[in-house]
Amino acid sequence: MKLDIGAHLHEDELEQYSMGTLPGDRVGPFEEHFMVCETCQDHLLEMEAYVNAVRSVSPTLRQATPWHWKALRSWPSWVGLAASIAAIFLIGRLWLAAAVPGPPVAVFLQATRGIEGLSIATAAAGRPLSLQIDPIEILTSLSYRLEIVNSSGNSVSDGRAISQNGRIVQTLPKGLSAGKYYVRLYSAAGELLREYGLQIR
Repeated sequence: MKLDIGAHLHEDELEQYSMGTLPGDRVGPFEEHFMVCETCQDHLLEMEAYVNAVRSVSPTLRQATPWHWKALRSWPSWVGLAASIAAIFLIGRLWLAAAVPGPPVAVFLQATRGIEGLSIATAAAGRPLSLQIDPIEILTSLSYRLEIVNSSGNSVSDGRAISQNGRIVQTLPKGLSAGKYYVRLYSAAGELLREYGLQIR
């Protein structure tokens, strides 16, 4: 005759029994089932073997852990805060450096005649520029108009240039993007006086 031992014990109950935390009203029915159920006995033995194995390996793992991991775990939480503040400070410095491009770079434009064609001045892209022209052999005036066109002939800048310290000067605070440009100097009356080449890299 085979005994009716009921349903197998839950894993939670096995764990609580193993740790001595199973509620008192459940201990009696648990032990009755446990005494006749080989499956639950095997399960409890496997569970206790696993727990004992973890307990025995744990000190070994702690000793084998590299010193730098131990040091990182022992650092207080304020180290993370300090690292965050340092990162914010660095990003702020980089943003300010990008937002304030610095003083304009002087670019001297020269016109040449003959088979050489235009003399090409060069400058860096995205930097503020101070375009400067020596007014030798140019009709003297208090102001001029300076137009900048790209290689397709489209105007990218058109504004007033002034005489300053013996030169004709126009400042481009935002600079120009990379490409080839032609700078055209006009008199105040609109007469084309000179054309200069400008390469932005």
